[in-house]
Amino acid sequence: PATGGPPLTAAEKIQEIAEAAKAQESALSVTEALNKQKLAYGQESASQEIAQEQNLANQKYNIQLTALQKELAVQGQKPAEHAKILAQITELENSHSAQMVGLATKLTEAQNKEAQQRVEGEIKSLNQVLEVAKAMTDLRVAQYQIDAEQAANIKSAEVSNELGLEKQKLEGLLQNNLLSLADRQKYTD
Repeated sequence: PATGGPPLTAAEKIQEIAEAAKAQESALSVTEALNKQKLAYGQESASQEIAQEQNLANQKYNIQLTALQKELAVQGQKPAEHAKILAQITELENSHSAQMVGLATKLTEAQNKEAQQRVEGEIKSLNQVLEVAKAMTDLRVAQYQIDAEQAANIKSAEVSNELGLEKQKLEGLLQNNLLSLADRQKYTD
């Protein structure tokens, strides 16, 4: 009101209080839109968005409750208007309580879903680590088998060489014995 003008009526004061509350709620709407945009761009998780929604709902509730309490304090109201404001306060409190319960449920569900997704991601990562470990173990086993085969082949070759040398020695001895025997037969004939 302009200074020096007639005082505001109860209805005008209530109208002024309601308009101030609407202006405050409009400012919260901008914040709410920004929060939804963050969620859409992946800058905020669903549970963070719901927590922001709870915060905004509490702020709106406080703005509306404060406005109704100011309206209730305005002098010069008829009893019916006073009773109407009290009913609005009761309705606001009930509505806010129901909204908070709904948001708490929604938040719990979102947190559970996010936790489940984290666990599934961790399980997937662990499974990948296990697959890599299994592949490495399989490679080691294959390498041990190859090493064992090579060692067996080397040992087999060594044994073959030894047998070959022994065979040559025995053949040499046999030949010497045969020559000796032939020489003895010459002298005995």
